[in-house]
Amino acid sequence: MALSFNDWLLSVRQTFDKLSDDEFPHNVLKSLENLSKQSDNIVVDDQKSDRYWLLLWYIYLKIYKIHCELGDFVTARIYLEKCQEILHKQFPFFGLIIFPNDDDQSIPPSSDTSMRNSFAGLLIDFLNQIISQTFNDDMNKNSHLISCYIKEVESIYDEWNNQNPHPAFIGFDDILKLDDHIIDLNQIIDSFTRELDDDDPKRMINNFLTTMELAAQFYQAIEMAEESAHYCLKSLMLQYPLLNTKLTKIDHIDWALNMATLSQYYAGQNQFESACHMMACARKVLDETNEQVKQNEMESFKKAHADLDIIEVKYCLMIFDESRELIDKPDYKIPTKSIQPEKIFSHDPDVIKMEEQFPKFPIRDYQQAKKAYQYALAAIERAKNFSPSMKDVRII
Repeated sequence: MALSFNDWLLSVRQTFDKLSDDEFPHNVLKSLENLSKQSDNIVVDDQKSDRYWLLLWYIYLKIYKIHCELGDFVTARIYLEKCQEILHKQFPFFGLIIFPNDDDQSIPPSSDTSMRNSFAGLLIDFLNQIISQTFNDDMNKNSHLISCYIKEVESIYDEWNNQNPHPAFIGFDDILKLDDHIIDLNQIIDSFTRELDDDDPKRMINNFLTTMELAAQFYQAIEMAEESAHYCLKSLMLQYPLLNTKLTKIDHIDWALNMATLSQYYAGQNQFESACHMMACARKVLDETNEQVKQNEMESFKKAHADLDIIEVKYCLMIFDESRELIDKPDYKIPTKSIQPEKIFSHDPDVIKMEEQFPKFPIRDYQQAKKAYQYALAAIERAKNFSPSMKDVRII
């Protein structure tokens, strides 16, 4: 039976109104696949508008995600390819490079990507699915593709982030609720020329954060440690403003431990100044843990303090070892990195004060060695006070 776009739009609205988060995936899948079949019955070409393609694209993306949840990755890939085709053919002006190895692109990406800014959140979510799927297909074979997709997301986010003010974060629900007569892209964008909601930047950050976490996992898996550490740091920087919000399950304790752990990598690369900054950031954020969390997770909070102390002890041991190399081998050159990682709280007075307290590399004389040794001893004593399991720890 032939449908008008408005009839189909009504059906889409009614379907999504009835769907709930706790509904069985099979039931949701059946409802979404029914919408997909109905879309084939819209026979008037001029009714297949920008809004139609955006809605159908999102429905396909939802179907893809559910098939992934159910473990049917073959069918999932079919729907992901349908999503790619819609973006490639219907929205080339978004400028997405979603077929990096396809030399025969009938519609090349646009150089003017300004129209995609309002849909940046949806596009990043889509590309995250592409990255995950490509990662699972064959990580080593597809490593170049995955790197391209990661750079693509970074480009979209940076473009959105550099707009002042930021474009509104347009989600699927927003497109669904528009008046029926709003069907082309310019009309949709013009409908959201409003002041940004307070949560919009955080929602965008959350989407981008997923990409950075995927990137960190990817580069770790292909044993590119420096790139993995870079994306771990970017993830932590993005997580910080989301702490104590519904957008992340990470709390201040987890964040502090992750940052302190990352500092060990940079210390191991002789980037001691960066490691100091990260340890100070970890202390700052751990101290920001609210009282309710402290009371509910007192053991975790105390253990986190002890873990940070032990990481500081390890830092002291590293600068002792590296300084000894300088003394024992006059021709020894300290391996250095030309690019230093970005500092998170570079102007925070508490962080700066804590950084100044850490022993500095290199240790060149007795006084500097004594200071580092005493600092490590004090850290061990603090760890013992916070965690009884540390009582036998000592420096030999």
